[in-house]
Amino acid sequence: MCAAMQNRGSLAASCVGVRTLALNLAEDCNLRCSYCHFGAGPYGMSPARMTVETVRRAIDCVLVISEEPVLLVYFFGGEPLLNPEVLFAAYNHAREKGRSCGKVVEFVLVTNATLLQGELAEALLEMEIRIVAGVDGPAHAHDAVRVYPDGAGTYAVICEALRPWIELDRVAVVVVVGDTCDPMEALECLRKQGIRQFIFRLPMRLRSEQDGPSGLELGRLEEAFTALAEAWGRQLSIHPDQREWSLEGGDALYSYVSLALTGGQRSFPCDAGARELAVAADGGIYPCPYFAGEEAFRVGEAARGVDNRALAAFIGAGMVERKEECIDCPAKYACAGGCLRDAIATTRRTDAPNPARCGITRHLVRLAAGIATDLQQAHGPLAPLYLQAADLRLYLKLCQEYSIAS
Repeated sequence: MCAAMQNRGSLAASCVGVRTLALNLAEDCNLRCSYCHFGAGPYGMSPARMTVETVRRAIDCVLVISEEPVLLVYFFGGEPLLNPEVLFAAYNHAREKGRSCGKVVEFVLVTNATLLQGELAEALLEMEIRIVAGVDGPAHAHDAVRVYPDGAGTYAVICEALRPWIELDRVAVVVVVGDTCDPMEALECLRKQGIRQFIFRLPMRLRSEQDGPSGLELGRLEEAFTALAEAWGRQLSIHPDQREWSLEGGDALYSYVSLALTGGQRSFPCDAGARELAVAADGGIYPCPYFAGEEAFRVGEAARGVDNRALAAFIGAGMVERKEECIDCPAKYACAGGCLRDAIATTRRTDAPNPARCGITRHLVRLAAGIATDLQQAHGPLAPLYLQAADLRLYLKLCQEYSIAS
């Protein structure tokens, strides 16, 4: 039995719903991206790499604790491919442990893809694993921010490395919408390369215009996100099963549209701590990988399990009802106060959201309301089902059963 279950009698009550485990295999990076808040991987600490012993303990604990039938394991960093031996050990151990627990384990590798070459790439292609890679393309935009320590761009190397993964449709691309990136231009460029899944997101620490010349132009970002949302809505109206991209973490736009259609609310902004746990290279357990190094948010150890009270305190403090700045905000039950790690990075408080991100979030909520209205006008009471439909044929079948014209 997992040591956490032996030593913490009430642990299961808080972690039974965990469905994502992020493993910070290497808190180090071979790139020096200009917008990286984590100092090229070490999270404000000295560079570190996880050991085989630590990764096995982490996997054992979470697989035993969680009652979810499927566990998604993220290989994270820094750059996890700087620690390939532990990655392979984690993959094999998780599969074996999952089988013994009667659970399915799925894998995602979050990588900058510059090391995805040679025998390492060949070995990974043979594994049941998908990758998420960052490309802020086209080249002129990407190479302005995603660079090697000597300042050289990485666009050509990454695109070449991703080619076999694109052919197998086993890659999603994260596009960070920063100072140099036009998201619609990036979307067109990457589509031409055959990429089909995109995640558009803002930098982890979104600066305000008051930060000076380096601050992002929030008005420009609103225009860019409007264009993306309109394109997203048009695609959704034709092919609900082929949503190519998401906007912001957790597919925020989709979530906001769904809440608008159903009248739902949420009080906590994400899965951190409730549905997701992360293990840092030193074995510390955190609510999500972005909290690694923030000792105030350490909620356990891989060798001993989760501190139930610390985890409960984290979740309680993150509830939107406890955030004074959110009390009068019309979007509070859509975003629930926004990313907690972003709040820590900017305000040093989980109960005080980043004001620069709040403006973008309210804009996205307004865009989502417009899309929801269009869906309601087109599909009536079946609009929520249309949004969730696995494919268009299912929706049409439902229309016939309910005698509602499509």
